[in-house]
Amino acid sequence: MTNPSFADERLAALLDEENHELDGFLRLLEREQGALGAGEVDRLVVLAEEKAAAFSRLAAIGRRRA
Repeated sequence: MTNPSFADERLAALLDEENHELDGFLRLLEREQGALGAGEVDRLVVLAEEKAAAFSRLAAIGRRRA
């Protein structure tokens, strides 16, 4: 069985990583929305939505562990 404190630390690290990536996508969209083509914006929105979904899944795991 995995050490609970290690698992909690790993979960926290994954949440931080996903949050950082999601923030990066959102900042890129805000900064570049006028310069990007519609296809590029759509692609970034899809990536941001995927990251948000992953973040939500990790948060749900964290809530179940609490």
